[in-house]
Amino acid sequence: MFTAVYLAVFAAYGTAIGSDVAIPYVVLIVAVIVFVCRLDGRYDLGGGVLWGLSVWGLGHLAGGIVPLGGDRTLYNAVLPVELFHFDRLSTPSGSGSPRWPARGCWSASCLPSPGRSPSWPCSPASASGR
Repeated sequence: MFTAVYLAVFAAYGTAIGSDVAIPYVVLIVAVIVFVCRLDGRYDLGGGVLWGLSVWGLGHLAGGIVPLGGDRTLYNAVLPVELFHFDRLSTPSGSGSPRWPARGCWSASCLPSPGRSPSWPCSPASASGR
């Protein structure tokens, strides 16, 4: 639900402000969601990974769509410390979250398990359990 809401909000907001990248970004994030749902159905990625990827998608949409003035977007924002740019903070949420369980991904627990229902955001029924 969280992911669906921010996809709709950024599609509407980006269209309203005339962003050229809003719809392609939303389509890209939807494609990634479909891919991740298929992976989750097979390998049980876990709630932490799925939430991390969801937050990563939110950061990418915000970073590419929210204008700061001129040709700049939120990706170009420098936070109070020069080292902390928005893009440097948003990327680890998604690219780092799959690495936590990946160390053990070759174990038997990551092999496909028949009859297992996919976890959130791939299945509304699993949102309460993870």
